[in-house]
This record gives sequence, structure tokens and C-alpha cells, in this order.
Amino acid sequence: MASEQNDSDSIQTKTLKQQQLGSTGLLVTGLLEAFVCIIETLLVLGISTYFTRVITLVFDFNGALTREYPYVCILFDILGVIIPFVCIVEWLKRRYEYVFVNLSFSPFKSVSVSRLSMVLLSLGFLELLVILWYQHWADEWVFSLENYQAIDSCGGFKYSVFKGLYLVALGPLEEELLFRALIFFVILYRLCDNGKRNNDNKATKNAIIATSILFGLTHVYNLIPTNENQGIPRLYIFMQIVLGFLVGLVYQIIFLRNRSIWEVVLLHSVNNIFASFIPITLSLPFSHPIRLLSLFVPTLVYTLVLLKNWKYAFKNKKYQSKKLKKR
Repeated sequence: MASEQNDSDSIQTKTLKQQQLGSTGLLVTGLLEAFVCIIETLLVLGISTYFTRVITLVFDFNGALTREYPYVCILFDILGVIIPFVCIVEWLKRRYEYVFVNLSFSPFKSVSVSRLSMVLLSLGFLELLVILWYQHWADEWVFSLENYQAIDSCGGFKYSVFKGLYLVALGPLEEELLFRALIFFVILYRLCDNGKRNNDNKATKNAIIATSILFGLTHVYNLIPTNENQGIPRLYIFMQIVLGFLVGLVYQIIFLRNRSIWEVVLLHSVNNIFASFIPITLSLPFSHPIRLLSLFVPTLVYTLVLLKNWKYAFKNKKYQSKKLKKR
């Protein structure tokens, strides 16, 4: 009896402390856990990438294999993308099992593309055509495939299969799984008092905003001076962060509306492809028309889309009445 009483007192004390935290405290707790999730993902990525590199060196220590069979280099590039991705997914599934349990609506199930996504894809393609037209009109061509080139291409290959696969496929998939699904539900779980109460509009909105802020802040790394980004104006990087925040909001709304991670992965991939034609090492002033077209047009488009579609993120009554499962 004394043991049961102690357990009851412990539970009451824990519940009281959680109530004292309030919504702000729960949000901060969720953000801290999301930050830890990002750090863990980066560590797993680094370790798995190093492990893949060791495997490559074991089979091709002095480069003789890739010189004799050049296409083996492509195989190594593919492994360099797939192995880290599998390691990240398996680690996150085991580490944050309580979040993946709440993804019971099967985010991989639907492969359809909504009308909103079709509009965004069409506007992105139109923007690409306008930039192409400007380059032809001004006789100033800046588009290239430089971003697909490896810094140290193995076997003498000019372009890297690894960079192409990661930029077009695995990179968007990793980021959308991490932010749109995992981090969002980590924060939402905390805002719902560790799954003790049903989800509501306020918790959903706060989780969307917090997740999108983190997604936008991923562009802060461009502020670190390197040989690649030294020509990028700091104001341009700041606007990239703002645009990343807006894109995160819109992608999260699309994910919640349609329950399809593939749809936002498709949008992310196409956006990466369009942006990849502008070399990261390109030195252009902030006021250059190509800089303005590639930055302010998407910012305006995503702002208008957000204003029109914000309320639709909370229309799914089944989702709103669903109680998050506990650890």
C-alpha cells in the first residue's frame, strides 16, 4: 500500500510540474528536444559517411580499382548516399519510436499531387523560364552544372553521382522526414503535454511555426566563410533564411493536409533542381536581377500561398481529435 501511495504521489508531483511549465515551457522543451534530434542526425550522418569512406578505401586503397573499372566509382557514390540515409532512418526510428508510432496515417502511402503543389511547381518552372529569358536578353549566362561537380572527383570523373543523387533525391527526403514529420511531431508531442491531451489548433500552429523556424535557420551555415560562399552577399543569406521559414510553413501545411511525405519531397527536389543551376560560388551583387528573381519572386509566391491556405492546415477533424500515443 505504501508503495502504491508513493507511486501515486510521484505521478501527481510530475503532473503538477508539467502544469507549472505552461505552454511556453512545453514549447521550449520541444525545441530543445528537436535541437538534440538535429545534432544526433548530424552525428549519425558524419559517422556513417566516415564508415562508408573506410569501406571505399578498403576496396580501393590506391585508386587502382576505379582506374581499371571507372564505373565502380559510380557504385561507391551510390553507396555513399544510401548507407548514411539508411543509418539515419534506422537510428531515428529506434531513438524516437514514440513519434513514429504517431505516424499511423502512413506518410509514405499517398503518392498523389494536390492542386496547390501543381501550382507551386508550375510557378517554379515559370520562374526558371523567366531567368533563362533574361540571360538570353542580357547576353549574360550564369546557369551551369557547377554544383554537381565533385571537389575531388574519383577516377577523373568531372561530375559527381553522389552530389547529384543527394541534391535531387536523398537530401530532400532526409530533410522532409526530419523536419516535416519527426521534429514537428516531437514538438507537438511536448505541446500536447507529452501525449496526455488531444491535439488542438493552438498546439498545431505553434508546432508548425517552431518547426519552420528551425528549417529556416538551417541556412545560417551559409554565414560561415568558405571558398564556396564567399561571393554570396550577407543580405541574400538573410533573405534565404526568411524564404526557408516561409517554405517550411507551406510544406508543413501541405503535409498535414494531404498526409503525404512524398508530395513535399517532390516539391523540395524540384526546388533544389531549379536552384542548382545557379552556382553557389557565383559572385553577384544582391541587386542583380537574377538574385532578385531567384529570391523575391519565390518569397512573394509562398507568402500569398501561405495567406490563402493557412487555415486549411486544421480542417482534418480526425487528426484534431486524435490523441497522441505515449512513450
